Amino acid sequence: MSGILNEVEKEYLTDLLVRRLEKLREDYVNKRVPKNEVIKEIFIILVIDMKLDLDFFRIKKAVDKLVREMGVKIDKDIEEVAG
Repeated sequence: MSGILNEVEKEYLTDLLVRRLEKLREDYVNKRVPKNEVIKEIFIILVIDMKLDLDFFRIKKAVDKLVREMGVKIDKDIEEVAG
């Protein structure tokens, strides 16, 4: 599936996903979105990244920043969201 997108398209999608993660962080800090919704979106973004073979390290850096800001442990909260 990675052959579908060229490098410019991959870079553009990576930029969009990183910006979405930054917006999620801002919304969470300002209490506009609940923690479980943020976690769901993180997982959706990671699946998109995996399926389209985007720049994982840039996305991971944005996810790490968001998770630190939230002050949660994702492993623990996976069960809450999935459950």
